[in-house]
Amino acid sequence: MLQAIDGVEAMERFLQEPSSFDLLISDILMPRMDGPTLVSKGLDHRPELPIVLITGHSDGRIESKP
Repeated sequence: MLQAIDGVEAMERFLQEPSSFDLLISDILMPRMDGPTLVSKGLDHRPELPIVLITGHSDGRIESKP
């Protein structure tokens, strides 16, 4: 398991070896890069990667898609 202090650090760690990740779990609201941006960039490299977004407060930043 890898942890990061913010979205930028998470993306840096992910890009070091994207194939080593089985799952990406992210908070929606984070400093320097929010969760939806992290997910979008991560899926650019690994479109099949399972994603879990969590939050206690979304601030209306997430939209539902079919």
